[in-house]
Amino acid sequence: MEFKMEFGRTTHKSIKEFEEKINFKLPTDYESFLLVYNGGIPLKNRFLINRLQGFDSIDLFFGLSLDKDFLNLNYQLDYYEDRFPPGIIPIGEDPGGNYICLDANQRENYGRIYFYDHEVENEDAQGNPTRNNLFLVAINFGEFLKSLQ
Repeated sequence: MEFKMEFGRTTHKSIKEFEEKINFKLPTDYESFLLVYNGGIPLKNRFLINRLQGFDSIDLFFGLSLDKDFLNLNYQLDYYEDRFPPGIIPIGEDPGGNYICLDANQRENYGRIYFYDHEVENEDAQGNPTRNNLFLVAINFGEFLKSLQ
């Protein structure tokens, strides 16, 4: 994978601390990505959401233990905690404020990658976040990276 800008490597310790915080185990392919790249701005950044919505681009992948808050996974979860259903982790963003998310729930959707459309209503009657604005873009992180154009 090539980047316009890499954020550097992270450590197993930082990943473990993040997993303890979110109370979920990250998929191996995403953990490997963090260990090698720890996020960054990819050269190939276009991906297909679906036929109706067409293509989008990812501006950047978030990392761990970075100097700038807005680039950090921890910051994204802390600041936008009420936007995401449990186990849905924002791992990147597009130019329009939408997110690329990873499903860390240890169920049938574990490891899947979703496009989070912030313009689609995603709250139930009690104000809890739902999955109404999540659109599947890849069955796992590795497939998502392969799909980037």
